[in-house]
Amino acid sequence: MKKNILLAVVILLCCAAHVHAANWYVDNAVVGSNNGTSWANAWTSFGNITWAAIQPGDTIYISGGTTSKTYNETLAVKASGSSGAPITISAGQDSGHNGQVIISTSSGIGITIYSRSYVVINGKYSDQQNIRVTGCYSKGIEIGGIAHHNVITYIDIDNNGHSGAINQDGITANFDEMSEYPVLEISYCKVHNNWQDQIHIVGVRGPEVYGRILIHHNEIFELQDDGIETGIRGMDIYNNTMHTLSSGKGSGHPDGIVIMAGYGRIWNNTVYNLQSQINYTNAYIYPNIYNSVPTEECCIRIFNNLVYQTLSGRSGDYGRGIELSVQGSVTYLSDVLIANNTIVGMPAWGMNIYSGSNSSGITILNNIIHNCYKNGGGQAIGIGDGSYSVGSYGSGANLIFDYNIISAGSNGSTLIGYKGSIYNYDVWKSKFGVQSNISGNPDPQLSPSYRLSATSPANAAGTNLRSFYTSDKIGVLRPSGPRWSIGAYESGNNSSNLSAPSGFKIQQTNKN
Repeated sequence: MKKNILLAVVILLCCAAHVHAANWYVDNAVVGSNNGTSWANAWTSFGNITWAAIQPGDTIYISGGTTSKTYNETLAVKASGSSGAPITISAGQDSGHNGQVIISTSSGIGITIYSRSYVVINGKYSDQQNIRVTGCYSKGIEIGGIAHHNVITYIDIDNNGHSGAINQDGITANFDEMSEYPVLEISYCKVHNNWQDQIHIVGVRGPEVYGRILIHHNEIFELQDDGIETGIRGMDIYNNTMHTLSSGKGSGHPDGIVIMAGYGRIWNNTVYNLQSQINYTNAYIYPNIYNSVPTEECCIRIFNNLVYQTLSGRSGDYGRGIELSVQGSVTYLSDVLIANNTIVGMPAWGMNIYSGSNSSGITILNNIIHNCYKNGGGQAIGIGDGSYSVGSYGSGANLIFDYNIISAGSNGSTLIGYKGSIYNYDVWKSKFGVQSNISGNPDPQLSPSYRLSATSPANAAGTNLRSFYTSDKIGVLRPSGPRWSIGAYESGNNSSNLSAPSGFKIQQTNKN
């Protein structure tokens, strides 16, 4: 009897919560009473939304008409939801209103969220990005202040920004100090052709935790400057596809994924064909740990990424696969893992480690570096100056380099640049005691999709890293054989139909 009473109370509470959640409507073509209560009586502009009436759990639907509808104004969010009851702003789902919503303003920003939290901007309709933010004079989307638990999903963000100004980005965020997280999630968006960075996130560096910003399952392309540039702690960047540089808009130093602070994780991404412009140098994945004031940083994880270039290298193209650097006033960097990445066809270094003497706990394991430095004469691997020690797995050296396959391929190199000198691979290995668990530098025998063939020497040749992650790039549990394989994919993993990711342990605690 008590169980039945308790169940009834729970049901009543759920029903009450459902009753209090309201739907609201915006359509700039209706002529009803314009109070937002139905499509017939919708608000006719974003500026007419009565934000004082919007409560946690409510949904605001925006009409896209039959095929599309344009709103030449800024959508400025002026209310917050609450935990478990966000305010959702959605593309129209009903017939006659499920065309694409286009937000385009010649005088400002497309969407703004300032010091508002628990807000979801959801453009999803039929698994497509049915809200498009395009052609805005300034940024596409801007978020700032004390703002947390906000979600941007299924939005097409393109061609925003203008000349003569800075931070003319697709998405810009600038956060104040706060302990709440996740702060922001950006997912299933297309972000491309914006004037400078496609996604630019800065602000107070924040607490030492993982998972503060989640950027995942986006396609980011036609980069003008950086694809993703971030300067705060707690970046989780995963399952994104990034490709193609463009030109004709903002100038800069175009890199792919850039993080400048600790507690950053970059995994399961595909980054390819960021063909550099003449005299530009760029890195595809770039933990460039930087601060203008003295600080220590730690806890970087870069794994299961596929990085490649199929385009022919050209003069001035110094694209690097993964580059780690310590710059500015950062006094110390520790606890860095770069593992199980597959890097193919870079015009310059496959991997460049320039961490200086103020680093320790740099561990580089299970990577494939194949056919890199196609521009000729250079090094497959570059390791910068400093007094730090190097060694193989288990040696206790400041920089561990082991279980990696370094192959010249058809056009690349196996030379190693180390502390100002260039070494033949075998000489470097023997002289400094690195790569003791790898024999030679064999061709990894990759398939056209960069997976391991049945006879690849990378099969079951790596070391176990399950304390950090448990699956490969597309979610297949490691190991599939007696030992972990080298590279982004597990051995025998050649099906293009395997589902994506499962089995990854997202660790939210410190220093994992």
